[in-house]
Amino acid sequence: MVFIILCGAFTAVLSMKLIQNGYNPKIQVLIYPALQLFDFMLPSYRQPFCQIAIVKMSDVISSYLNTTVSDNDLLSNNHTTPEVKRSLAKYVPYDYIPAKYRQGINPLEPVYGDAEIYLRVKLIFSPDISPLLVEDKVLKLMPITYILSVGHDRFRDEAFIYEKRLEVNGVQVTHHHYEHSFHGALQMLNGVASLNIANEMMEQITDFLLKMA
Repeated sequence: MVFIILCGAFTAVLSMKLIQNGYNPKIQVLIYPALQLFDFMLPSYRQPFCQIAIVKMSDVISSYLNTTVSDNDLLSNNHTTPEVKRSLAKYVPYDYIPAKYRQGINPLEPVYGDAEIYLRVKLIFSPDISPLLVEDKVLKLMPITYILSVGHDRFRDEAFIYEKRLEVNGVQVTHHHYEHSFHGALQMLNGVASLNIANEMMEQITDFLLKMA
């Protein structure tokens, strides 16, 4: 059984659900995945980058929950509490992010947050929404994984963290990172706005699947 969806978070969540229900997915392909809604102060959120498609995290949250939170509160991690930060930080380790991205940017101390906001949005910390926030014993069961990530993307760092967490738990991972590309580039395969990099990405994915078949 091969399972592929272009939305990385849903792919990872559904892979976990299939395994929990006795199925045995063989491969998962994650395309610039957003894997956690816990730490919005990873380096990839805090460093400047080129955006083609503007992704507002407040819109992401409202798509999951019947509530609204300001982008300012989210991007300052004000949607958590010090206790939640201490509890969940182990799932999003900074040292799994390549050193060149971490240079000069350290994790912030968990001394702030808004308990009222947290109570409204705490469901986003569920593995059903944030599949990175799971114990190693869960990741150990995940199928062979292909990850595509890009340099100009808020979700860049969690792709590297997920890759490393899978690897240390014995899961076979292939990760292709396109440093000078952007979120959404893969969709630009044809037409006047087509990009060579999009075709390269698709070729890499196809080659991987053919190799694994």
